[in-house]
Amino acid sequence: MVLHDILQNLMARLSLVASLYESRSVSCCGSNGHGAILAAIRRRDSAAARDLMLEYLQGIEASFDLEGGRDDKNS
Repeated sequence: MVLHDILQNLMARLSLVASLYESRSVSCCGSNGHGAILAAIRRRDSAAARDLMLEYLQGIEASFDLEGGRDDKNS
């Protein structure tokens, strides 16, 4: 239950950050990453799940425009 609460809180915060800083030309949350991570979890392959999650989160981080933010989207 604790992990569920942590992940739920993280997802809410990530959605807020994405709405403020996500680049217009890049979507941070493609479904391909989700499926691969879930498959690794189902196989109980913790090393693969960890590596895939790290890669996924780095992709999200790379999609953010931290220099501009919300004001640039409206101009």
